[in-house]
Amino acid sequence: MSSNVLMTTVPVFSGVDFNIWADILLSWLQATGLSSVLGSEPSSDATVSSVSPLSAEDTAAQAEAITAALKKQADWDEKNDKAIGSIKLRLSPAIHQKTLGMTSAKEIWATLKNTYGKPGVSAVYTDFKRATSITIPNDANPSATIELIRMHFDRVSAAGISTDTTDSTTPTASITKIPNFLIVMFIISKLPPRY
Repeated sequence: MSSNVLMTTVPVFSGVDFNIWADILLSWLQATGLSSVLGSEPSSDATVSSVSPLSAEDTAAQAEAITAALKKQADWDEKNDKAIGSIKLRLSPAIHQKTLGMTSAKEIWATLKNTYGKPGVSAVYTDFKRATSITIPNDANPSATIELIRMHFDRVSAAGISTDTTDSTTPTASITKIPNFLIVMFIISKLPPRY
């Protein structure tokens, strides 16, 4: 796949909706075979034996192991460079600055996830507003629209903005968790009269 497909498929990340952006970019990296570097470090499989003198058989086996390890390292380096390029191509200039000096796609991915992975209050409000403003059409099957409403409510619930409790014995509860019965009641209220 060419970089033109990357440019048209993955939006530029500007700091909002990280989870949506990350899902799209991760799908791109998986489709191009580059996602493996997000969870791995370069390998160092080959070790040089310090036993001497080595037999001709041991020398050949060691040379073969070193060659295989160098090839594996070169393959990982190439994938890592391509993954870094794909990620950085889809970052806004301000966020791109925060990744300068990082040498692995795994490090960049972890930094972006830690910095932008938790949605803020405005993102939670936006999802809630989207869920409540959706209208279920009267002339079509409502299942797709209902799933869209559920998706927005699920994102609100998953945001995990916790309550501020001073008591260390009380587990922190999420103030964004929406009970299922409320979601069902809301969806029922949105159904057209014919239902």
